Formats: sequence, structure tokens, C-alpha cells
Amino acid sequence: MGDHRLVEKRKGAIYNKYVVREVSLPWHTSVLLTVVSIFFVSWIPAFWRGLDEVASIKTFTQPLFPDIVSVETIAVCRLMFSSVIFAVTFLNYRGPGWVHTTHYVKGSKLLAKPMFFQGWSTMCYFTNWVWSLLGISFLFSGSIPLLSLRGIQIPKVVLKLGILSFETVAPLSLLVSTVVRYAIWENLLKA
Repeated sequence: MGDHRLVEKRKGAIYNKYVVREVSLPWHTSVLLTVVSIFFVSWIPAFWRGLDEVASIKTFTQPLFPDIVSVETIAVCRLMFSSVIFAVTFLNYRGPGWVHTTHYVKGSKLLAKPMFFQGWSTMCYFTNWVWSLLGISFLFSGSIPLLSLRGIQIPKVVLKLGILSFETVAPLSLLVSTVVRYAIWENLLKA
């Protein structure tokens, strides 16, 4: 791709700014992530066995209001949501990319450098990760009831992954919604 430069006019002069393309993690962050990962990976077998109690077909096929909406309608709606999420993610991935500059509070010692995002790097935002996980959760929660209504046997691993995806994405979506509403939008509206 070569060297990307931004050309910006300030007070009649033209300044070149290098766009940050790659950033490596500091060594202490890598060590911390490794230690935390090892700690939580050691808990996976016990957690995985605990999912057996809730991972059942009934969990995915029992609607809250069965008189109003059928299981098949709910499953199709979830699959449509999943399709929209994956289509937006794919278009974002295949798009031309963008240059993003984070603006910090006045007096901050952090440097605002432009960063170029294209392809896989578009997934660096936490919001995009949660968006993709939401698509995976909708895919599981839509396909499991639809396949079970067709009489297809669903493996226990898929049921566990469906429960795990929902249990992961539900609080993360609430977190993203709260931060966007009360932190990001507030600052953008004031600017």
C-alpha cells in the first residue's frame, strides 16, 4: 500500500502528517494478557461442564409469548438480523477504509496521530467486535430453533456455543450502548 500521508492546510501552509499504520503492544501489556489468558483458560473445563444444565433445545425454542409469535418467525427474524450484521461487517471490511484521529482533552499528554483503517484493521474498535459477536449470537439463536423444528439433531457443542455467545454479547452490548450514549454522544454534541 505504500506510505499514506495526510495533507492538511493550516494558516496557509501545508503540513504532512504520517498516518500510523501499525502499532505493536508494549511488552508489559503482552505479559499481562498472557497471564490473564492462562488464568481464565484454566477455568474453561469447569465452565464448559456447567453449560450442560442450560444448553438445551428448549432454551432456544421456548418463546416468551407463544400466542403472538411462533418459534419459526422468531428464528427467521434472528437470522435476518444476523445477515444484516454480517453484510455491514463485510462491506466495512471490503470498503476503501478511513483515516481516524482521536481528539483528546485539552492539556492531555497523549498525541493525536492519524491512523489508517482498512481490511482487518477496521475490526480494531471494540464496538465492531461486539457488533460481530451480536451477529454470531443471532446466527446461533436463529439457526438452532429453525433446525430443530426441521427435525435435525443439534450437537450439544453448538447449543453450548449458542448460550455462550448470548451470555457474552448481552452485557457487552449494554456496555457499548451506555458508553456511546452517555460518553461519546455527549462529547460530540458539545463540540
